[in-house]
Amino acid sequence: MSKTIQSRIQHPVYTAAVLKAKNPVLLKGEVVYESDTRKHKVGDGSTSWNALPYAGGGGDFEGPISAADITQDTTHRFVTDTEKTTWNGKASTTVATQSANGLMSAADKKKLDDLTGGELVIQCSIPGMN
Repeated sequence: MSKTIQSRIQHPVYTAAVLKAKNPVLLKGEVVYESDTRKHKVGDGSTSWNALPYAGGGGDFEGPISAADITQDTTHRFVTDTEKTTWNGKASTTVATQSANGLMSAADKKKLDDLTGGELVIQCSIPGMN
């Protein structure tokens, strides 16, 4: 019967300058990260740090990613310029007046403008949002 042990692994992390200066030989399969470049290398047991290539598949990407390399599905897909134009055209940004609809109806604008000193207006905000 197999037993699963839950654990966490923390790989060594140094700046690129420190690793370049020390030029260590990593154990075979040992992974070490550069904290400032967010890149990593995997040791082979004999090659020094400066001669090892950076490992692929992680950290920052170099160069463009071809659209052909992206897998689309129902929730992750490219959109057409027509779809973007339709979405961008849905909401009007015209300011409402008492006689013309805009971001609110003309009737609501008139109600707000006609508030007297004794009425209460509640303005909601989200903490940290300006």
